Amino acid sequence: MIYDNSADFVDPEGEVTATYCRVHLRSEERLALRTGYRFVTGEPSFGAGGLLIVWDLAFSEAGRCLALQGAEVVCVCANWERLHVTSCATMLTRAMENSLSVVAANRTGEEQTYSFFGGSLIAGPRGKVHSATDERAERCRLGTIDLDEVRKTREDI
Repeated sequence: MIYDNSADFVDPEGEVTATYCRVHLRSEERLALRTGYRFVTGEPSFGAGGLLIVWDLAFSEAGRCLALQGAEVVCVCANWERLHVTSCATMLTRAMENSLSVVAANRTGEEQTYSFFGGSLIAGPRGKVHSATDERAERCRLGTIDLDEVRKTREDI
């Protein structure tokens, strides 16, 4: 059986309004997962947003496609292993190059042979970190997304 690696936009009433199936799979994942074929935006209660999953963030066209579709915020669901700790810099890059906010939640802890580093953050459209966790953080952290900052940055550019 083949599965999707997907994430959903859910409205305040709990209804799924959009589903994104991960486009960029690593080689071994292709044995069990079906590749998505498009980047999806939705209209959650905070504004126009897009979803990316793990490895998608490494590809600049992912953020660009979402920005061109009107996304002001990109949410990234991740299981980055410790060896991919540079993903934090990639989050800032995607935010700046597309004039949008990036909200990324990464897993922490250990599982079998995997070690996850955390590093969840909220980055603004000019690359400023609005909220971040270190690798020991296992609790929720609050931060603010300023959509006016996104819109102003896009106007300035």
